[in-house]
Amino acid sequence: MTREELLKKAKPILFNTKMVRAILNGRKTVTRRLAKVPPYYPHFYKLHDNSDGAFIGAKNRLFAGFYKDEQIFYIDGEKHIDAVYYKAPYQPEDVLYVRETWNYGYIETSDTPGSNEMWFESICPNGECGEYIKALSHYFYKADEYVSEKEIDMIWRPSIHMPKKAARIFLKVKNVYAERLRDISGGGILKEGVPESLPFKGSAKNAFDKFAEIWDSTIKKSDIDHYGWEANPWVWVIEFETIEPERVG
Repeated sequence: MTREELLKKAKPILFNTKMVRAILNGRKTVTRRLAKVPPYYPHFYKLHDNSDGAFIGAKNRLFAGFYKDEQIFYIDGEKHIDAVYYKAPYQPEDVLYVRETWNYGYIETSDTPGSNEMWFESICPNGECGEYIKALSHYFYKADEYVSEKEIDMIWRPSIHMPKKAARIFLKVKNVYAERLRDISGGGILKEGVPESLPFKGSAKNAFDKFAEIWDSTIKKSDIDHYGWEANPWVWVIEFETIEPERVG
């Protein structure tokens, strides 16, 4: 598909700068996202990922069984009545575009007025700038190595505000399933692209500790008890591969 075709069908997914670099380096091919079940629900029902096909329904959904209704099914010999499900945020074959930390500006080169020093500047806050400057303008991304190497001082814009037209990384979902966070394996941690865990140095426990630390850093302090590593929440495991837009012309 061309870039335009990808943009039309792509859904957004956010990654922080370290994880974007891991994707660009080919180290990250899996991401885990919270299955946000209201914290009080587990007191009323048992969550089940249906991986064993205990009842009719998709295996990439989380099911929750309620009592005192008409529809009866069984899980591990336990009677359940009625069910609700939580659909995965993405499905196999979905195309995603990565939202990352970014900015918009231009690089001054030998072909532009002034010095040859590389610098960035956010431009046209009110749409008031010359056509010459517009022609030099580009999107920039904090994850790029030349940016981090030069430690360029600029105010970066958060990934959540990155426009779709600025997308440069496209992913295709290969598989989606639900599991508990702490069921991750050592191989799963490698596929997550966790820094300093490739290859394992010291005990495997160090890699798990590192992953736990990174996971907890993404959770609000007020939600740690429900969604942190120790809470072992349900997560969606999303396996993906990067795809390149077809060249036109």
